Amino acid sequence: MSENRTPVDVGIIRLGNTGGPMSARLPARGFVVHGFDLSAEARQQLQAAGGRACDNRAAAVTDADAVILMLPSSDVVEQVVLDNDVLAAMRPGTVMIDMSSSIPGKTVQLAAKLQASGLPLLDAPVSGGVRGARNGQPHHHGRRRA
Repeated sequence: MSENRTPVDVGIIRLGNTGGPMSARLPARGFVVHGFDLSAEARQQLQAAGGRACDNRAAAVTDADAVILMLPSSDVVEQVVLDNDVLAAMRPGTVMIDMSSSIPGKTVQLAAKLQASGLPLLDAPVSGGVRGARNGQPHHHGRRRA
């Protein structure tokens, strides 16, 4: 990011095997990262990478321009996103980016619910898995780009 640009504030919920490495790369690229995970060790790793560890989900999304979800299932995504504390903490217009292992139909239904609150939801499943997150590259399943 250029020095003339205002930093983008990103909230990340779940700093696990994929979310942890991804969130650790963002501060070096000029993003302000607020992250939450149930694991204190994962939060400490984010702090060591220049991010801001949060003690709860609402704190991770309060100032965010975008919120990245790296959760294990559609049911967990819905539970987290529709949590009253999380919804109350988010500003209208904050983009939610679901990079979780979600069922597409459930994501569409959730997006419709969030639209009423002025919160767009982008379905962007992770490509490359844990190895891609650690390397900062998507995994191409043995195929090379032309």
